[in-house]
Amino acid sequence: KEHLEIEDVSIETIHPTQLVYTRKTMANYANAEVSLDRWVELSNLCDELDLKSDGSYIVTYHSNPLEQFLYTDTDIEFGISVEDVGEAKEFRTFGNFTAATAIHLGNYADIMHTHVRLVQWINKNQYKIVGPVSEEFIISPLDINNINEHVTKIIIPVEKIQKNKEV
Repeated sequence: KEHLEIEDVSIETIHPTQLVYTRKTMANYANAEVSLDRWVELSNLCDELDLKSDGSYIVTYHSNPLEQFLYTDTDIEFGISVEDVGEAKEFRTFGNFTAATAIHLGNYADIMHTHVRLVQWINKNQYKIVGPVSEEFIISPLDINNINEHVTKIIIPVEKIQKNKEV
């Protein structure tokens, strides 16, 4: 089994994009299962509003990092990037921040390990987490059935910890 190595982490600017989204608390949640019903709900919302997607699904966990793996009630936003928000009321800008990112290849049920390694890297490299954790589904179960070919990008907003200089 491949493991995320330090060099697999990137610090990058996440450019702003418009998301149409739904946000709700899911009871007793553990993210080993992809909530395809929420994706379908979002796709239907885009169809109703006649919006054209121009990107991937992005799931944002409005909780503490790693909490989405603990079978707790979790505040989760499912969003999709669209070309134009039209008359959608449920939209926001996603991005416009610096993030530590890592790519998870393969079975989504194993993604917790990639999350843990990314948080460890952030802590070891003098960064601090400054926003909710997101996952971008680059190649998702909606794109391809083979779980070994799924590609998920983990996005964690960070900023560098400034060391106080001795006077």
